[in-house]
Amino acid sequence: MKFCPECGASVEGMKFCPECGAGLANPSPSIPSAISSSEKELISFSTYMFGLENTKANIMKNVNVSIPKEEYTLTTERLLIQKSGVLSQKKDELELYKIKDISVKQGMKDKMLGVGDITILSTDESSPKTVLKRIHKPQDIKEQIRSAVQAVKKEMGIGYRQDI
Repeated sequence: MKFCPECGASVEGMKFCPECGAGLANPSPSIPSAISSSEKELISFSTYMFGLENTKANIMKNVNVSIPKEEYTLTTERLLIQKSGVLSQKKDELELYKIKDISVKQGMKDKMLGVGDITILSTDESSPKTVLKRIHKPQDIKEQIRSAVQAVKKEMGIGYRQDI
């Protein structure tokens, strides 16, 4: 446990003392990011409900409400999914080596807008079917996910055999 050199107050994980305001010479390290040092970010993309960018509205005096948004980050090991709603937030991740199949669904209206839904089937117990909705250029994103899945399975020596 760390203490302030000026007043002796507990300053674990702080840059300044909460009691006397003194600056601390060696602050403790910050919280690590979601992506570990061994994996690299390949792409990052997001979607907004109704196709609206992050528009905020003031409902009450100091309450800002933003349009629901889904953010995706594809790394060399995982697909990180963060869904931000009006009042809630959900974070999920899907290990790439667990992915079995990827498909794209586009209706006529979606094709005209250049968006589509990507469905990922996996062996993940918590979410065996994951749907990435309203993705811009879905065929390109699907191919990038597919390439990352193949690379991680090759690196791990994972293969499959299908008996006919």
